[in-house]
Amino acid sequence: SLKTSKTLNELRLANNQLGDKAGKTLAELLKSNQTLVYLFLSQNNFEDETGKALADGLKTNKKLVYLQLDDNQLGDNTGMALAEALKTNTTLQKLNLSYNKLGDAAGKAFREALKTNKALQDLDLGQNQLGDEAGK
Repeated sequence: SLKTSKTLNELRLANNQLGDKAGKTLAELLKSNQTLVYLFLSQNNFEDETGKALADGLKTNKKLVYLQLDDNQLGDNTGMALAEALKTNTTLQKLNLSYNKLGDAAGKAFREALKTNKALQDLDLGQNQLGDEAGK
């Protein structure tokens, strides 16, 4: 099982249209898996239900370095939850959220999170609707 795997360090599930039920299961994986470093979940039709669950998993995960969530249906609720997780997560270095539905609230939340997060090196928020407030 993915939850108990001692060797899997990369999981690529992009472009599978998994949906939120599978997304929440994968989010649970983040809470217990101690080997996964790269997780690719682009183009899976995930919405905020999955996004918030993944953020919850990131709060306790101590291994994941790269999370790719581009081209889903993730909105401000996900953005705010992920930004909150970044305040305590010390391992994630790259987060791709391009081509989602993030708006002003998510942009402001990430701006605040980046003031304290020391691990994140690459945050891709391209092709969203962040607005003027996010850049201030």
